[in-house]
Amino acid sequence: MCCGEDYNYGHDLNELTEVIRPLFEISEENDKNIIYIERFGVRLRYKNMPNDPSTEDAKTAISRTKQIMREFNSISKISQFMDEAREVHEKVLKTNSGSS
Repeated sequence: MCCGEDYNYGHDLNELTEVIRPLFEISEENDKNIIYIERFGVRLRYKNMPNDPSTEDAKTAISRTKQIMREFNSISKISQFMDEAREVHEKVLKTNSGSS
């Protein structure tokens, strides 16, 4: 749940952006940044995969992610949600590592 809105857990930033768009103004620049980094999806989590992004693409994605985070962190409700989500994520990781 984000700011009272349900959403599906996943890696789709566009989907999450659509959930919060009615609640918060998202800059056009951040829309473009989200579209840019979304194209890499989860494949950046794995090394030496076919079609890995270039070093320049990776640097650009990191820079754009930082821009997104700055904008989202400036919105207090989103910042609070991100803190809560981080706590939940850490609990899930601990639970999953204990059940192995």
